[in-house]
Amino acid sequence: MLTLLIFITGCWDQDNLKDARLANASAYDLTSEGMLLQTLEVVDDSQSNQGKSTNEIHSGTGHSVRQSTDKIRAKVTGDIRLFKYGVILYGTSLARKDLYPYLDVLYREPDHPTSHVKVAIIDGLAGEIIDQKGIGNLLIGEFITKKIRSLEEMCMFPEMTLETLPPPMLDPGQDFVLPYLSKEGEDIRARGIALFHEQKFTGSLSNEQGVLYVLMTGKWKNTARFVKRIHPGSVGDCKTSLRIRLTFRISNVALK
Repeated sequence: MLTLLIFITGCWDQDNLKDARLANASAYDLTSEGMLLQTLEVVDDSQSNQGKSTNEIHSGTGHSVRQSTDKIRAKVTGDIRLFKYGVILYGTSLARKDLYPYLDVLYREPDHPTSHVKVAIIDGLAGEIIDQKGIGNLLIGEFITKKIRSLEEMCMFPEMTLETLPPPMLDPGQDFVLPYLSKEGEDIRARGIALFHEQKFTGSLSNEQGVLYVLMTGKWKNTARFVKRIHPGSVGDCKTSLRIRLTFRISNVALK
């Protein structure tokens, strides 16, 4: 009977998702007083079976990520859990200071997902993008995640997640890059890739330069496209103007 107890005992540690509030996107900015401003998109999937999902936008300030998160938890019902395919956005004011202190706490949380979570830098305030709530039929967090993944397939962004970010970030002999986005009216535009040195945002490359960067790193996807004018002149004048469109379709089998 004692031997059978080993196989019939239940799980002693349970974490019911029905009691949690899923956060699909989070944004971090610095206020004028130097406080951390966190903006969070909380998704309600109770009507997902009907093809509808709603979201709520909450924000909180604090001296650390945990303090700002606790203030948001006081506003919503249930515990907050980041979706495993979510996205984390950082404003340029925070990224220029130092990115690692605002990432370290996420790795220390045992239930915080990392393997599929995307990270991006926003030109200006990252919270303003989350406040938009949605674009078209997609909620804002889902839209940004799909946008980053599609641009990774086109080699405009290097493939990077919260899990793969620490090795190059903590390596003193290697710098890292992240997707660089901006909000223009109601649209979210890709500005290229954000450059970092010693965990601080120092500059950016354009979309065209970003494609070349990804190709030179050797960590490309299936297709890379860019257009380059090789002769000056009017765009409509075929005699004096010529543009070349380069499309790289890379096969892993061919490379081997």
